[in-house]
Amino acid sequence: MKSVLAGDDAGAVERARQARTTLTDILDLLREVEQHLRSSLNCSAIEVARGVLERRRPDLARSGASARVVADDRVTCLTGVPAVVLDRILDNCVANSLRALAGCSRRDIDIAIREDNGSCVVEVRDTGCGLELPPAEWDRVFDRGYGTRSPEAGRNAPGFGLYRARSCLKQYGGSIAVAVSAAGEGTTFRIVLPAGADGIAPRGWRPEAPCQEKRGPHEREAVRQRDVPRPGRRRPAGLSR
Repeated sequence: MKSVLAGDDAGAVERARQARTTLTDILDLLREVEQHLRSSLNCSAIEVARGVLERRRPDLARSGASARVVADDRVTCLTGVPAVVLDRILDNCVANSLRALAGCSRRDIDIAIREDNGSCVVEVRDTGCGLELPPAEWDRVFDRGYGTRSPEAGRNAPGFGLYRARSCLKQYGGSIAVAVSAAGEGTTFRIVLPAGADGIAPRGWRPEAPCQEKRGPHEREAVRQRDVPRPGRRRPAGLSR
């Protein structure tokens, strides 16, 4: 009986070891992806915006809304924010605009893009219901747990979220704010994206971590322990430091 139990224990230990090895390989792969994102910070805000509207075409059709990118084709607006990050932020703004357009007679969304003093400025404008907040409280929409769907939506509201959008942009040296909003007339979100020479992030710049929320001290310690190199750590085939 003891030998059978010992055999079961040995199998469980081996399965746990294999699982740990697999998870280690996955973490290594994610670090490679992170490094790739940091090394390829050079995307066109215009192309990203067009991609977002193309992907949202079915939603726009169902809502009876029109959308366009307003930009000078002679301006590239290269920015030091990865395309995948900018895509999610713009997509969230467009999703918020679509909700704001419900029940409105005019249903227009513009993504206006321009260069300004070395930065790329992106404005997402809609003709929706506007914010039910006085100008002094517009910044509340970026508070953690605030929902643009309704006051009751709170932290259960789905999507990328304006709080996460601002937190992420801050890590990349960018910003997002409500530029203007009026009840029954619409809202404009203004996003300012950083750009260095040729649209690449300035020399020496490095984000803390791509789009991650702040961790507590115990979580930071756990991450530091996880990142300590271990003897015999395997790496996925085909990857190199």
